[in-house]
Formats: sequence, structure tokens, C-alpha cells
Amino acid sequence: MFVRVKKCKYVGSLLGTEEDINRRIGITNGAFNTLSSIFKSKNISRNIKLRIFETLLKSIFLYNCELWGTTKDLDRKIDTFQRRLLRNILNIRWTNNNWLSNDELYNETNQTPWSSIVAHRRLRFFGHVARLQEDAPAKVALREALRHTAKPVGRPVTTLLGKIKSQFKDININNFEEAINLAQDRDTWRRLITEHVG
Repeated sequence: MFVRVKKCKYVGSLLGTEEDINRRIGITNGAFNTLSSIFKSKNISRNIKLRIFETLLKSIFLYNCELWGTTKDLDRKIDTFQRRLLRNILNIRWTNNNWLSNDELYNETNQTPWSSIVAHRRLRFFGHVARLQEDAPAKVALREALRHTAKPVGRPVTTLLGKIKSQFKDININNFEEAINLAQDRDTWRRLITEHVG
């Protein structure tokens, strides 16, 4: 039953994080293949190709990503997929002499790893929800989820709130109440997550 729920589609996204990421990879690959003649063209500059990548492919893949409760493996999968697209656009093959390391690739293309963008958007979204009025449905749902104290049985599952809580350590926040209070000041929250998450 739980597996079927993860495959339910709501507002263009699947409810399961891994399922939605896999679906986004498929959709983005489809868009990439549609645009392949542009990316392979020698008459179009690298700058234009990267702007198309940024505008179309990145926005398709990262749609609704602030709701992903990712694991380290999923973060790695996201970044590997992004780098594969970038290397294809730049026609970089390991058999050629133009191979770039991951860091060099990000510097050369002026890109940020998508897993970092997901982490930043996740905390930004939390800030939006934290600033809502107490009777707003999303704020009520957040309070209810935080009030739920039952411990899961079996293998630990990465949830959105669990992932957000683990990110709090990176920005020196001890608990959700402290985060909700800090997020009330939009500028402070934005500065805090930009300095620590990117």
C-alpha cells in the first residue's frame, strides 16, 4: 500500500522522493534528446547552450525539489546526472584529452551542484511555511508532523522533516522551534541558509 502511495502523482510530482527523482531524470532526458541538435551544433556557442541548459533542463529537473527528503545516495545520483548532461553538452568524453574533473566542470560551466540547490530550496521552503499564520493549512500540517512522536519501526526512512532536521546541524540550529523563531525574520533566515548551504 505504502509503495503505491509513493507512486501517486500530485501537482506534477510523485509523492515518493526516489520515485519523483527517477521520473524527473526521465523527463529531463527526454527534453535533452529533443534539444540534442542544438547541443551538438558547432554553430551555437557554449554560452547559449549553457543558458538553454539552465533555463530548460535545470527547471524541469528541479521542479518541486524542495519537498525531496534525499539521502546521500540520492544526492550523488542527482549530481552525477547533472554532470553527465553538462559533459554531453560540452562534448567531453573520457576517451578524449578534454576530460575535466567534477570541480573543474562546475567551474568551467559556472554551475552549482544540484544537490546543493535542493538543500537550499528545502530550507527556504521551510522558512516560508514557518512564517505562515498558525491557522494556515501548511503550518497546521507542520505543527502536527512535529507533534507526532511515534518512532518508526524497522529500517529508518528519510523523510522531509528528518532531512531538514539534519540540515539544521549545518547552520547551528538545535531544534524546530528555534528554526521557526529564526525564520520569522525573512532576511535573517535567507542570509543564514545562503551562508551555510549556498
